Amino acid sequence: MVGDYEGLLSSVGGGASSMKMELILYDYNTQSKARTTILDEDVSVIGWDEYDSSFNQALSVTLQSGRRYCAYVQVKANCGIAATAEPGSDWGHHDDPAGHVRYSSIAIDF
Repeated sequence: MVGDYEGLLSSVGGGASSMKMELILYDYNTQSKARTTILDEDVSVIGWDEYDSSFNQALSVTLQSGRRYCAYVQVKANCGIAATAEPGSDWGHHDDPAGHVRYSSIAIDF
């Protein structure tokens, strides 16, 4: 899977924020998921990390004839506070500055 992302993690005071981005292949027949990590980052106490990169991530699986599959990118973001704090994890495109996570192509080699 080829794609790109832009986002940020921030923390001021007693906060912490994190995000994990994975390439997932879901098997509808068995309801199982094969996965691999694209990005796994966190910041705490005082931090501001911006991300703007592309990815070319592979996932090795054996596809079975007659089954249905779905390949997608999953982003999980978390923020927490322990005191007066301001954590942030921004990977969406509905604000300013706009972030994003998207893929442009999926190739299946067999």
